[in-house]
Amino acid sequence: MSVGLIPALLDKADLPEHQKFRGDNIMSVNEAPEPSDVIWENLETTLKHQVIELSCTFGVTFLIIGAAGGIIVGLNADYPAVAAIFVSVCNGGLPTAFKALTATEEHLTQTSRQGSLLLKLVFSRWLTTAIIIWSIVPFDEILTFSFLSKAGTVLFADAFTTPLIRFFDPAGRFARAYTAKSAPTQDKMNSFFENTAWFLAERYTDMTKSLFVGLFFAALYPGGLLWSLCSFIMCFWVDKYCLFRLWKQPPAIDASLTIASRLHIAIICIFHGVISNQVYAGFPFVSVTPTLEAVEMTLTIDGVAQDPTTEALYADTDAYKPSGVFHVATHDEMSDDQKSIVTLFSVFNIIILVLVIFGYFGRSAFQFARALFKGDYNPVGDPNPDLFSFVPGIDTYVPSLTTDSLPLPLLCCDLRQFDVDHIAFTADFAKQDVTQDSVIVDSKADITKIFSQCKQYKSAELLQSEGAKKV
Repeated sequence: MSVGLIPALLDKADLPEHQKFRGDNIMSVNEAPEPSDVIWENLETTLKHQVIELSCTFGVTFLIIGAAGGIIVGLNADYPAVAAIFVSVCNGGLPTAFKALTATEEHLTQTSRQGSLLLKLVFSRWLTTAIIIWSIVPFDEILTFSFLSKAGTVLFADAFTTPLIRFFDPAGRFARAYTAKSAPTQDKMNSFFENTAWFLAERYTDMTKSLFVGLFFAALYPGGLLWSLCSFIMCFWVDKYCLFRLWKQPPAIDASLTIASRLHIAIICIFHGVISNQVYAGFPFVSVTPTLEAVEMTLTIDGVAQDPTTEALYADTDAYKPSGVFHVATHDEMSDDQKSIVTLFSVFNIIILVLVIFGYFGRSAFQFARALFKGDYNPVGDPNPDLFSFVPGIDTYVPSLTTDSLPLPLLCCDLRQFDVDHIAFTADFAKQDVTQDSVIVDSKADITKIFSQCKQYKSAELLQSEGAKKV
């Protein structure tokens, strides 16, 4: 793992002879995912197939988001209140649609599948809750109640409505109380009492969406930050309850979703700076200019007409919309305080943009280049002297099939060739062993040609320990 991909391909690296495969071949080795993270039935999927599949599903994702955005634009023109309701419907319905779409993708690990879902949810939620709404509203109407109420509706739902629905779990309670009674089999009835499957990607995007909407509209609606705070508090306690009482135990995945969410928070800060600067620079959202016409006016004071004067007419024009994105120029019509805050936000935007480009994207590019030439393995701490077989709680890589419709995984290998103490769950393994299914047993087929082989090569210490136990 400390050898880069290019030296491994060229078989040129300064390694001792005993670390080379068969004395001369340098292998490219990567750190393995956790056993519960592997999706065994997809391991034969090729890279080409994955690329084509992801291109299709993300294309469908953008079509769905585009259609939802078009409906929001159409409703906002004539029915602003209905548009706000439709945004809430999208926030609740799109995650379900994208989870079903992601389930059709053949990922090698659960981490990869969750990362795909994370991107779909981030695009859909950010666009439907703020970006589309901001882009279709005229600049001089962003302080209207109908515009700000859309942000308030989303934040209130994040703070109270959505967490309470998760807490009370009405669908699950109805299924257990009524639907389970009409189940045709015992196994089907038991399935209604299983814990609910959940997705870490969905939880991350729920949190970042609340932060995104709160900071996006912070300059116009500062009270939204209070709703975002309430959302974080409610989600913390409700999710904590759900983790212990309602949800299934998820597979062990790596920290890639956390790293991606940190990047999303940095991008949210960029959006906050850009939108806030536009708002402060555009205040008071109207502009008056002298016309080419001049009229003669007579001013009357206390019933006495004054001498006629000729003045230029002033007319309202479209609201002043600032030019520029990260840096907005000041102009003479701004007050001194307004100029100061606009300049300050322009500097803030540029600093944050540089930090994100070099701190996140630059770091990722450096790590990618380093992996090509020197590998990406960074050892942490000293090697553990304990042998694998003597450490309880370490899972074995056992080919299995896991679905939400079954309470436990199906084991797809011969269990007689290794120690079952290191399987990730506890059960009557004979009932979970697919190789002992009656259809396969009756056919007298050679299971070594049908299923993967999983064999344990016991160390001398383990054999000695087992011998001592028998004595």
